[in-house]
Amino acid sequence: MQVSQPKLIIDRTVPERISDFLSVLLLAGATVLLALHWRDIPAEIPIHFNGKGEPDRYGGKAFIWAPMALASVMWMVLTLLERYPHVYNYINLTEANREKQYLNARMMINLMKLEIVLFFVCISAEIYAAGNYDFNLLAWGMPVFLLLLALTLAFFINRARKL
Repeated sequence: MQVSQPKLIIDRTVPERISDFLSVLLLAGATVLLALHWRDIPAEIPIHFNGKGEPDRYGGKAFIWAPMALASVMWMVLTLLERYPHVYNYINLTEANREKQYLNARMMINLMKLEIVLFFVCISAEIYAAGNYDFNLLAWGMPVFLLLLALTLAFFINRARKL
């Protein structure tokens, strides 16, 4: 039988607020820039890149909004999840460390939101730039993104074990 964990009201920290602000700023800024440069975007744009970061499939220019839409949806879902740390699974959760564990988990989700938004904004930038500039972010972007997410998870999981 699983015992439900109590809900705690924990104020948001300054780093969480900064991270959310930066995420929203990135999403809004990239959206505005894409809208301003809409006429400059060719009718056919790269919609898929190979392992070297080179375009290998093309589609309509409306696809440039897909990474931004996906980033926005993921940000909203993670923001919702961030509000319910009492439903997560924890290692060594006790009454004494409950608040610290909740905060640690919430901060992990918050930082991952920023990393995910940054990655998808970079994908939109790569799609835009693929036709106009010699800009090859995706060749190294995916491994860096995955490494960054793995390091974030490792950091917060390690910290949770010590709490």
